[in-house]
Amino acid sequence: MPGFPSDPSVNRVAESHEHGASLSAAWANVPAMSGADCARALRRAGLVVLLDGPDRLLVKRQGVPLVSIPLVDRLRGELVAAIAKTAGLTAAEFLSNVTP
Repeated sequence: MPGFPSDPSVNRVAESHEHGASLSAAWANVPAMSGADCARALRRAGLVVLLDGPDRLLVKRQGVPLVSIPLVDRLRGELVAAIAKTAGLTAAEFLSNVTP
């Protein structure tokens, strides 16, 4: 996809999340959920979520692609936290937009 991930602003967001690093205690309470539920919470937090194929969604902020969400029945809590963090949200911001 043009502009993804070669866009420098996307790289800065991606670099802010160290791969393989454990998430802080604030992120420990992020529950497992479906890809659709994760996208719904990100949309409620003000991000733009678009269909990017039959099996994934693309999250954008101010027109810049940030992260892709697989449309699966269950994403582990650690992956949901990494997606939200990469999208630029704090744990509190994300969790306040999750529907029980």
